[in-house]
Amino acid sequence: MNTPSLSSRAAAALLCPRCGQANQCAAAAGQPAGSCWCLHQPVLPSISAGTPIGDRCYCPDCLQALLQATPDTTP
Repeated sequence: MNTPSLSSRAAAALLCPRCGQANQCAAAAGQPAGSCWCLHQPVLPSISAGTPIGDRCYCPDCLQALLQATPDTTP
């Protein structure tokens, strides 16, 4: 069984799972999580409903695209 090393998992955490580009995640980069850009963005409905996305964050462009592709279900 080939298990990814801690360093390869840490490197993967810096990449967007959708496009593979840098996700600009402050927490994954070792900075305070409270300084991350994503804290000022809307949350995808699937995430707020409890659907896990894994251990990797989307980049700003992909998060925006996903938010735009999500149907608005508010009354």
